[in-house]
Amino acid sequence: MTDFAVWAPLPQRVGVVIDGTRHPMTRDTGGWWRAAISC
Repeated sequence: MTDFAVWAPLPQRVGVVIDGTRHPMTRDTGGWWRAAISC
């Protein structure tokens, strides 16, 4: 698993695109978005 995190307090949704597949991220506290993805 690879952990991704990005600080983006304004968007309603954030995702990571890997090899053409979009993986949604989960909103965390303080404007952080996170996802754990098998790459």
